[in-house]
Amino acid sequence: MKSRDQLEMSERQLPLRPLSPKPTRSVYKKIALVAAIAAFVVACGTSQAEMEAKAKATADSLAAVAAADSIRIAEEAAAAAAAAAAAADSAAAVVDSAAATITQ
Repeated sequence: MKSRDQLEMSERQLPLRPLSPKPTRSVYKKIALVAAIAAFVVACGTSQAEMEAKAKATADSLAAVAAADSIRIAEEAAAAAAAAAAAADSAAAVVDSAAATITQ
């Protein structure tokens, strides 16, 4: 077994720098690779043309929904007017039949 003095002496002789510069280069290479991949991902985002196409599609969709709503509202108004006209016709028929009954 080594004595305490021998252990302290062997600890003093250890180099304070890495034995090989390769691990440092490897770390730098990995960092550079990650940075390059990140730059590629950011650069490959949506283009201006794609954003404009998406905005146009959204506007077209909203216009189609608005047109469908206006058609539906017009149809409901026409149905309500037809129902009111039918009610007025039936009321007029009742009044006419009552007038005919009275005049007889």
